[in-house]
Amino acid sequence: MNSESTFAERGGSNPTVTVVPTITHATCFNPNGTVGYEVVVSSHWENGASMNSLSLSDDGNPPQVVYDHGGPTLTGTIVSLPVGVYTFSGSVTVLNSNGMWVSVPFSATIWVGIETVWNVLEDMIPSPNSYSAKRNITTQTYGVAYSKNVTSQSEFWMELKATYGSSTNSHLYWVVGETSSSTVFSPSGAFQYVEFYKTSSGSGILLRQNNYGTYETTIISTNSDDKVRVVRDQYGEIKIQLNDNVTSIYTFDMLSSDPMNIGVFSVNQDDGCLNVVSSFDCWGEVYAKMERKLRGVKYQP
Repeated sequence: MNSESTFAERGGSNPTVTVVPTITHATCFNPNGTVGYEVVVSSHWENGASMNSLSLSDDGNPPQVVYDHGGPTLTGTIVSLPVGVYTFSGSVTVLNSNGMWVSVPFSATIWVGIETVWNVLEDMIPSPNSYSAKRNITTQTYGVAYSKNVTSQSEFWMELKATYGSSTNSHLYWVVGETSSSTVFSPSGAFQYVEFYKTSSGSGILLRQNNYGTYETTIISTNSDDKVRVVRDQYGEIKIQLNDNVTSIYTFDMLSSDPMNIGVFSVNQDDGCLNVVSSFDCWGEVYAKMERKLRGVKYQP
């Protein structure tokens, strides 16, 4: 995730300042995430360069001061971050292209979520990194996975990257709705979904929505390693964002207030998804197990 800020100062151009995060997301057994960060200057840190300030904020709380004094470089770790959307902001004093000391502000947005736990995996292979890919079973047309993580909240977000087993014919279908059946996927069974593809002519995503029985398709060109985020706002609008950009590239026509989980369908061997995280709650049984464990009660299913 890189978010940049550059200013043109009179008498010279400023370097680019970037925050590079490393996010360890929350899990159903650990409700907080951890974020490591590094502030990078495109012209490198010169003697005398310094960090002026750095803070982290979200919509519901005042900024948390992370760093507020000068120094030659900046790396660090923030622990115990609840699930949410956060913004780094601050400034550095660096030399511009004309050798003048200038203050350059910067900002970056990060999403701290909960790793996905799969409820059903049919012809799919899981791994610890919220990952799932289709196995080589020719009798099963689609590999199917859908999550135990679910939400009925009006506002939420979920994100993932597609993995491609073939460079000429790979497809992954991500249903924007609630998936509770492992039946063979059909577009007519979902009002709206995201289709990732990679073919010999390129890669991208198809955004499909059912408009009174007819599917409308919007094609978005993407790189094969782009991260896609689905966001529902307080008004029920469902939007698509790419990577760590808060600007939406697409909004579905249909408003939604229904519960949501993560459901994916893959076609070919090794087609699948990874880094699957969301703001969704974990299912209640996890917390029941945790509570019994804390009380020293042996778990009974």
